[in-house]
Parts: sequence; structure tokens; C-alpha cells
Amino acid sequence: MAHDAQRLAANKQLILDYFREVVAAFDVAAVKKFVADDFVLHGADALVGLPAFEAILRRDFGDHPPLDPATVPMLPPTFVVAEGDLVTICFYMPAAEPGQPGAVYDLFAYNTYRIQNGKIAERWTNEHKYARPQLPEDPTTGGNRTTEPHHVGETDLEANKQLVVDFYDRVFGRMDPSAVKDFVADDYFQHASHMPQGRRGLEEYVAGLARQLPPPPAGADAAAGAPPLPPPSVLQAEGDIVVIAARMPQPLRDGSGGTWDYFAYDAYRVRDGKLSEHWSGIDKHARPQMP
Repeated sequence: MAHDAQRLAANKQLILDYFREVVAAFDVAAVKKFVADDFVLHGADALVGLPAFEAILRRDFGDHPPLDPATVPMLPPTFVVAEGDLVTICFYMPAAEPGQPGAVYDLFAYNTYRIQNGKIAERWTNEHKYARPQLPEDPTTGGNRTTEPHHVGETDLEANKQLVVDFYDRVFGRMDPSAVKDFVADDYFQHASHMPQGRRGLEEYVAGLARQLPPPPAGADAAAGAPPLPPPSVLQAEGDIVVIAARMPQPLRDGSGGTWDYFAYDAYRVRDGKLSEHWSGIDKHARPQMP
């Protein structure tokens, strides 16, 4: 047990060091210290191999010179969750409100990494292919609101993950607002200020989504419900936090009729067998098209 805890802590530290020495320091040369040669990136910039990933970083970093990682400022993540060989890191990124200069809304950026032999072997992200983060001019705007999760206690990880899977299946798979009460605490807290608060708010939100759906075909058996949702691409837990990501293919805009893989991320805190907090990874600038 102690060995497992040490391994999880080491995996978390690897990701924190990667963000400081590569991402925050704008240093492409440092990436080989952390990333495997056969690295696989899933999502908007899907690729295989370290050289291809280095090219993506050079694109994103632009002409920014590398910084000294010992002095570079880096905001602490909202949370870092590790289970097995996976680590998910989530950052609070208040983003520019569409059409409202100077205003911001709450956005959470997710990245999940698979660690193999002490290096990053795979990555999943909620980045959007056609809408990069719209950061406000002042990145500290809105940053004084508490976003960190509450105490991460020792709980039944498998039961917590199953709770989230069943919640998605019954509530969003079937678009059934009446099922919300079976999964969600009365004081359910959304860490995105533009989302409705409380269990009642979530029930009304789901009911609104359900009203937007086309009616079922004539003669369809309503009692049969919708087919089960496909299994999530990412499902992991630590303490009382569960992270889930669903693969949602989105249409390419090149007229080819092809698709690219978007990963819709959410994180929940479980308390007394119910979902009590939620961190959404949906970007207002890039709402995914539902299948």
C-alpha cells in the first residue's frame, strides 16, 4: 500500500515538473526529459511520436524564449488526481466572455496522462481544434474565487466511479431530469458560476436539454429508454474525486466529411454516496456538437 502511494505521488510530481519545466517555461528542448519517444496524443492535435509533439509545442509557444523553470511563476492546479498509471491535472482558467468585453466566465482545462516507465506515454485533453482558450487580458481576473476541491478522503473508488457512470447513463443518456435526485445532493455545487446551482438547478437544466431533443419515432417504446452510453475514454478516481471524459467526434471544417476527437471532461466530488460538486470542462467558445 505504501509502495502504491509512493508511485502515485511520483506520477503526480512528474506531471507537475513537466508543466513547470516545459509548459510554463516555454522550453521545447526539455520535453524529452518527460515524454516517451512513442508518445500518443489523443484529441484535437492527434499524433504519434515525440518529434511530432515537439512540433506542436513549437507552434503553441511561438517566438517566446525559454525561461528559467526555477523562477517561472505557475499557478497551482485546481486538483491533481492519480490512479493506476493515470494522472489528471485540472487548471482553473477564467476565460473571456463571448461578446462581453472585460467579462469572464469559469473554465477548467483538463489533461490526462498515462505514465509508463517514468515517462509520459499518452495524453488526453479537452482542447478544441478550432477554438483555442480565449484568455482575458488580465489572467488574475476572477481568480480570487475558491475553486479547489474539499478534502480528498479515502473512499470506495470503484463505487464512486460506478456512481458517475450510472449518473451519466440515467440522467444524460436518457435525458431524464427525474433521475437526478437519485445521484445528486440537494446542495450540489457547480464550480462554474454560469451553471445552475443545486440539485433543483440541475434538474431544470436537464429538462431544458430534453425539450431540445426531437420527438421519438411514432410507435417507439418510451419505457425502453435510450441505449447505454459508450464507455468513457477516461474514468479515474482518487479519494472522493472522480474524473470522467467522453469521446465526442466532431465534424472537420475542411469539407471532407471527416471527424476529429473531442473529449468532454467533468470532475465530481462524492459525499455520502451522492455527487456534491462539479467542475465542467466545456468551453463556451467551443460547445461540442451532440452526436
